[in-house]
Amino acid sequence: MAIDPPRKRKGSRRYAARVYDLASAPCSSKGVAISADSPSTDSDLTREAILRANSAVYEAFEAGDIDAMAAVLELSDRVACTHPGWTTLRGWPQIGASWRAIFSNSPLQVIVTNHHVVIGADMAFVTNDENLIDTRGGGTVAALNAFAHDGQQWRMVAHHASSVARTI
Repeated sequence: MAIDPPRKRKGSRRYAARVYDLASAPCSSKGVAISADSPSTDSDLTREAILRANSAVYEAFEAGDIDAMAAVLELSDRVACTHPGWTTLRGWPQIGASWRAIFSNSPLQVIVTNHHVVIGADMAFVTNDENLIDTRGGGTVAALNAFAHDGQQWRMVAHHASSVARTI
């Protein structure tokens, strides 16, 4: 089912951004809060579509599945990605190669928490924490994921992640 982008408010020249703070919402096993109830408004449908796209990124990450990752990213020159400790990569060839390198390491369990969603006209972003666990231990990465609506679905156009310092 295709989800339409948010509609312009009557009498408004600009789209109003909608903010959803999901930090206290119950999470599924993948850490994405999506209600089992039917969405009540177009904005709820849009928010859920964005969260499904965000969840798909982390499912591909955890599975080490480059094809699934490519399915949710916009495969264009405008896409950008900054992994913790890396310089910014631009375009799918560089970004795809980076994910392949990450996937070649030991498997990670990814638990995503503290979602915060902001929705504009045909763009949206999600901030969340990536709690990463592997055989050596774990750590938290703060991430910002930007999505653009391509007329049919939300696709990630930017990912920026930064390691969170451990506190004593």
